[in-house]
Amino acid sequence: MSEPETRVKVRRRSAKPEFRPDIQGLRAVAVLLVVATHAGVSTLGGGFVGVDVFFVISGFLITGLLVKEGKRGQGISLGNFYARRARRILPAATLVLAATVVLAVLFLGYVRAGEVGSEAVWAAFFAINWKFSRDGTDYFASNLPPSPLQQYWSLAVEEQFYLVWPLLFSVALIAFAARARRHRRQQRRQQGISRRSLKKPTRRRVLTANRQLFLAGVIALLALASFAYSVAYTASAPNAAYFSALTRIWELAVGSLLALLLPQLAKVPVALQAVLSWVGLAGIVATAVLLGDTAAFPGAVALWPVLATALVIAGGIGKPANGAVLLLGRKPMRWVGDRSYSLYLWHWPVLVIGAAYQGRDLTPLESAVLVLVAFLLTMATYTYVEYPIHKGKLKATRQSSLALWPVSVTFVALLGLVAVDAARSVPVFTGPGFEFAAAPAPIETGAAPLPTRGNTPPPREPVEPTESTENSPPPLPGTIEEAVLQAVSAARERAPVPDPLSPALDQLREDTWERAAPCAAEAQDIVTELCTYGPTDSDRTMAIIGDSHAGMWVQTLSEVAERYDWTLYYFVKGGCSSADIVPVGAGRDSRQTGCLEWRDWAIGEIADLAPDVVILANRGDKAMVGPDGAQVPSGGADHERVWADAVASSVRELSDDVGRVIVFGETPVMDRDPVLCLGAPGADLGDCLTPLADSIRQTNDADERGAVDNGGEYVDVNRWLCADGQCPTVINDIVVYTDGQHLTLTFAAALAGTVAAQLQLT
Repeated sequence: MSEPETRVKVRRRSAKPEFRPDIQGLRAVAVLLVVATHAGVSTLGGGFVGVDVFFVISGFLITGLLVKEGKRGQGISLGNFYARRARRILPAATLVLAATVVLAVLFLGYVRAGEVGSEAVWAAFFAINWKFSRDGTDYFASNLPPSPLQQYWSLAVEEQFYLVWPLLFSVALIAFAARARRHRRQQRRQQGISRRSLKKPTRRRVLTANRQLFLAGVIALLALASFAYSVAYTASAPNAAYFSALTRIWELAVGSLLALLLPQLAKVPVALQAVLSWVGLAGIVATAVLLGDTAAFPGAVALWPVLATALVIAGGIGKPANGAVLLLGRKPMRWVGDRSYSLYLWHWPVLVIGAAYQGRDLTPLESAVLVLVAFLLTMATYTYVEYPIHKGKLKATRQSSLALWPVSVTFVALLGLVAVDAARSVPVFTGPGFEFAAAPAPIETGAAPLPTRGNTPPPREPVEPTESTENSPPPLPGTIEEAVLQAVSAARERAPVPDPLSPALDQLREDTWERAAPCAAEAQDIVTELCTYGPTDSDRTMAIIGDSHAGMWVQTLSEVAERYDWTLYYFVKGGCSSADIVPVGAGRDSRQTGCLEWRDWAIGEIADLAPDVVILANRGDKAMVGPDGAQVPSGGADHERVWADAVASSVRELSDDVGRVIVFGETPVMDRDPVLCLGAPGADLGDCLTPLADSIRQTNDADERGAVDNGGEYVDVNRWLCADGQCPTVINDIVVYTDGQHLTLTFAAALAGTVAAQLQLT
């Protein structure tokens, strides 16, 4: 992260700001926690709180510098402040942005490179947190691969703070000075003293002790408001709240309060300070160990790492010799702390691009090697870029420093545009044998199919089947089952990716179920309007209810409704199940989004509508909260039993009011994002073939028991998606999945006739 130098002025008699080695070491703790968590160290599932530690440090150090300038009586030099920030932040940030775009071109293919190029522009403007918040990106677990530039969200929050807080501080000092002048004029008038008779006025300190306390009170009120908003917003929209600057300002404000209250905190006995510093350090580590990725964060939970960091900083004001500085002030810790900013920037794209290129989760050894690579890049960046420009031989002037930002934005924007085009033809590393090959030709809808792809790598070993189907009946010619079997065979033979694909890869992200279900419930919704397809006066009605896995079948059923004269009602809320259970999905506790209340409302509406057919569809292989309130992890007999009971409860609730209750089985979860595995340079269909996971089979067994044993019906949808235990990503030149688990609208529409026949809806 990008804090200023670790220097604060503790005592007025000190002519030189005192160095805080404990804060420098605290930076090391913060960045190492973040890196360890991202590298997959399971015992540090909450290591992401290192970012919160950085926020408090930034607020403390920045405000300390502003207070120091305010006490000189000359006001705040905003130009100098922003020039220092530019020299400190922009060189390394721009270098990593540019390198990440180039790496995306080389290893991720032109579609993903285009996405990364766009994200780089947002990052260069320090606004990428707004993009992630708007998109609802899930820091912990998303259906899509994480952005290799996702770490820039926290840098954006800090830069927004750096932009606004010095301005407000400067305005406050101007207001204080104006009030002081008015007060002096009133005193002179009362005493009958003319201004001309006065000697030249001496410079007065604008930021007095009382005014500093007044500012602390204002900051405390702003921090409380931001904290309250963080708690409320995290409860209603946790994914967006994670990236919002408004939910994080209070953390920076806590650091600012420490700086403003420094004279008061310095009066705490040194012995007590030492204890507080150790308690704070232990609190940070304990939070990283105990806090899992299912916690609703930031919200109230963020109090723990923030207050713990505040204790470490406050506990080091008097420099107690036996405080946490004994550990934090060690030379290795300070060495890492010096380089924490560059390490924070480098580690994430190295890990993310490495995992994306491998097409799977990294092994511990691979993660360790990539972290070492990130450290080497960090050392080079700090030695040759960050330090020289910040305060070394290449230190820029004020004017040139202020020019760094527009230059950086322009450079990154041009690079992003060039990268998208260059990715189509640049030589690429293809992995096996360290051979190079040309990138695939652009994919354009409607272009003539190509029998082969130029410059493909040497053929690889065929993919072996994982499950025998000798007892399964052969598929009928022309059916979806036959098409799936042919697709699996082509993937095993390492056939080239068809060209054109439908939808084209650069349109795949938009071919999502949300387009077919525009009035699905939002995260904070409990009640929504009734959403329909088909003729409204039909005497045949059907409904579907569930999470996003119900949403992806809306396109299929809407085609059936229009074609066969049905009225379709859909009740869809992403992350919320139609089964009588609370899922813990997408890295957040879904109790925060009112899932049970929405489900009760939806089932009540369906009962009132009394449709001829109702379909339940959900993703049921995730962790969930059982009837006793305890979390049930995914996989295993307990999960299967609890899920079967939850499905059975919903089937029984609907059976009295609905003609037929049908439960759709769980669909596959792919190993890789389709854009990456189909669009990667040198890719073939075998790269995107995924075995049907045991967890999906177990969930489907539970779905079947919950439905059939309670008067409902069960449909195994995987017969339309998998064969021989393998699930292809392309069937009949149609891309099946828009992300790792949801069907494309194109493929969902192609299944309309099959589903209508299977469910006897014709």
